[in-house]
Amino acid sequence: MNASRMGNKGFTLIELLIVVAILAIASAIAVPGIRQMRQNTVLKSEARDLLSAFHTARLEAVSRNTDVTISFIKGAYSPAGGVGEYTVFIDNGAGAGGVAGNRLPDGDEEKIIEKAIGAGVSMPLSANSTFTGTSPAMWAGFNYRGLPLENNLGGVVLQNANSRYYRLVMSPTGTVRMQQSSTDSW
Repeated sequence: MNASRMGNKGFTLIELLIVVAILAIASAIAVPGIRQMRQNTVLKSEARDLLSAFHTARLEAVSRNTDVTISFIKGAYSPAGGVGEYTVFIDNGAGAGGVAGNRLPDGDEEKIIEKAIGAGVSMPLSANSTFTGTSPAMWAGFNYRGLPLENNLGGVVLQNANSRYYRLVMSPTGTVRMQQSSTDSW
């Protein structure tokens, strides 16, 4: 064998630069898609957390034989998210200043869940957030039989910066379902 061929093991500078360029182009194409996928996953996670809060409220209402309310505070949409919050509580008027059935967590009423909406997701002031209440506050809830309080049927909307939406809607039987859309029209 030729001695000069045996000593040439490895890559040339040109080959290395071509590989680096291909990796850079692949990264430039993949990163925005990965970012959108992550944002959509965060939105779905927030929607599932809210769905879980509805289920918890319903179970607590039936097991405690009392009204359980979910109070929502919405806000102006922000691409950065972190807009909105909800509280699941026993609306029995406990403690000084508590008023039973006013659908507001006041006095010493027991709060079961208190959650602020996370970064990247907003609970916007949407025409499709249709539970009873005065904007930006609204409420939903369950009676001791697991049915909607005061027949308050409606929905609440969550949104991210990718114009992806989830809406949670309550039926007359107290079942809550999650709908997904790429527009805020249902």
